[in-house]
Amino acid sequence: MSTPQSSSISPRPLSSFRAHENTVYVSGQVGVIDGKILEGFEAQMKQTLGNLQTVLTAAGTSKERVLKCTCFVRNEADTTAFNRMYAEFFAPGPFPARSTLLGGPTTLEILVEIEAIAARA
Repeated sequence: MSTPQSSSISPRPLSSFRAHENTVYVSGQVGVIDGKILEGFEAQMKQTLGNLQTVLTAAGTSKERVLKCTCFVRNEADTTAFNRMYAEFFAPGPFPARSTLLGGPTTLEILVEIEAIAARA
């Protein structure tokens, strides 16, 4: 299954998710809608989480079943907002295991990216 067009910058050789047995692997989601990168960290983070939710639903799972996230935050100054919005999205927990790296995709305008591994019943 492909990522909905709204969460893609341009055609890329990847799947929005792949499933093996009861595990779903979600490709990195970013703050893009209708092919356009949103401006500002919080706008991108909100859209990134919305795109993640959309892909998890399409894969037959949900945010409550996310086991692990790998997150990329371009600027250290955005980590407080990142942690707040991430916690709100996954509340009330338990929260997924997580690795967060400073840096980001090769497209400099992308301020946050989140990939996930989730269980599927």
